[in-house]
Amino acid sequence: NFRAVRAYEPQPYDGRLALFATRSNPFLSTQGPALGWQLLTGAPPTSMILEADHYSLLGAPAVEQLAYEVRECLGKGGAVDIAAASAFLGG
Repeated sequence: NFRAVRAYEPQPYDGRLALFATRSNPFLSTQGPALGWQLLTGAPPTSMILEADHYSLLGAPAVEQLAYEVRECLGKGGAVDIAAASAFLGG
């Protein structure tokens, strides 16, 4: 995994992006809620800061908040272009 991370070169992305981060993310204080993604996207991403940490995110009640926010994004006409995001991520 380390070699893959080092070799990865982010490319510009012109689709819509929703970003979910936990309040404990150490990069929020230096990079703000967009966590640097605004440098690769045409518009700032829709950022949601969740009241959780890396370990508690997939447990109750944080996972319910995450599911709610994902449903809200998808219900707003698709705040995320899933096909474009998949292609961007190499899927």
